[in-house]
Amino acid sequence: MTISGIKIYGSDGELKKEISPEQAQIFYDQNNKSDWSLSPNERKIWDKYLNGRTLMDESYDPKPEPKPRAKPKRVIRNYTLTCKHCKKTVTIHNKKAVYCNRGCAYEAQKARQSKEKRSVKWRAKM
Repeated sequence: MTISGIKIYGSDGELKKEISPEQAQIFYDQNNKSDWSLSPNERKIWDKYLNGRTLMDESYDPKPEPKPRAKPKRVIRNYTLTCKHCKKTVTIHNKKAVYCNRGCAYEAQKARQSKEKRSVKWRAKM
């Protein structure tokens, strides 16, 4: 699109200034720059088009998939245990376990508490 020269007239009808077509084109471009200039993101996309890469290319991958991380392998170890309460030998996964199951732990706790009550009563009688 080309712009022709511009003639500026005063209020009395006399020619004040004449602008050449080249100068008029420069003024037009400066005033309407936001209409035709590209933002930085748009510029990147157009640069890819100019280099031969388009968004529809199969080779174009905007965000590559992350590599899957290897899950740590859980090692399950078996420990042999002799229960403190029922004296049974059991294979168990916990290294610090003392009783073979929750039932034995509960029974042992009850036995400990009754033993403590008896010792308190015996001390009180003295």
